[in-house]
Amino acid sequence: KIVGALGSAVAGLQNVNKLVPELNALGMRHINYNMKEEYFAFGGQALVLTLRDGLGESLTSEVEQAWISVYDFISSSIISGLRFAHETKALLQANRTNDPQSASPCSSALSFSRRVSAAEEDA
Repeated sequence: KIVGALGSAVAGLQNVNKLVPELNALGMRHINYNMKEEYFAFGGQALVLTLRDGLGESLTSEVEQAWISVYDFISSSIISGLRFAHETKALLQANRTNDPQSASPCSSALSFSRRVSAAEEDA
């Protein structure tokens, strides 16, 4: 599954404007898997070891560095989505804690939307 996703992402590098939102959305879904950011470093290490093992001396340092760069781009985009999901979850939980009457998803989403709008105005 991971290899297929990586292959799709590499193919998608030709259209980064479409790829980045898809990777962000993928990262947001990873909150459901209790994914931690540090796991992506392990994935990168596993990728390099797999390439070295599979390609042997055919793997040049340039090709290895290219794969590392692609993996870093992909993983940072996914991590960005994961961070957003964690921040959103924390805001919604804080909203529920501060205002128990707003336990409904609609009022939480509205409150979150207002906070985002306020933050954008402050920026």
